[in-house]
Amino acid sequence: MAFRADVVVMTQACDLEHDKVSNVVVCPHLSLTEYKSLWEAGMTATSQTPSQKAWKSHCNDVRDGLIWNLSILNSLNDSAINMDLRIVEFHEVYTVPRLFLESLLDRRQQPWLRLSPPYREHLSQAFARFFMRVGLPLPIKAMFSLRRWDEILSNGRFRSNLLPLRGRNEDRLNCGVYCLLDDAHGGEVESRVVSIPKVLHTSRELPCENEVPR
Repeated sequence: MAFRADVVVMTQACDLEHDKVSNVVVCPHLSLTEYKSLWEAGMTATSQTPSQKAWKSHCNDVRDGLIWNLSILNSLNDSAINMDLRIVEFHEVYTVPRLFLESLLDRRQQPWLRLSPPYREHLSQAFARFFMRVGLPLPIKAMFSLRRWDEILSNGRFRSNLLPLRGRNEDRLNCGVYCLLDDAHGGEVESRVVSIPKVLHTSRELPCENEVPR
């Protein structure tokens, strides 16, 4: 069965340059607009609401490498080519004979794009990370948890001796800063705070529940 797709070459450039391979590994990519339609259909099929907030969060997760099978390529606005943001799908990997690919390029006489460093290496790293995942038969028990400062400071026992803060404790409470707590002793706060991040202003976007701000 034949099909057409826009693809990005994943075979290392050095292997191609020195004729080390006879087949080329490629992955399909599609525009962000096309991908959004598929994403919305998938969300609807699983009885979820494809809201704008959910879409923005999903795109940020793809950009940050939190969705293993996807990577994103930046847009290009050039005099010869205009290209939207592109989503690369690692679940679909194809092998194409190198001679066929080169003859196709020669026959079409169309410009083809090449990623520049370090974007080329960034894509290769994402591709490698997708294949190097290791699933454990038993999950490792979580040893740490995240809590907001307002949860900690709501306990009057710690309001005065938790940290030598500048200003009132309520100022820190309103910042919504996260800290890392040791759960090994029942989540007690007194001497269990192992990481105190910098204050985040309320105008900044708060981090996800599963990450500690740097």
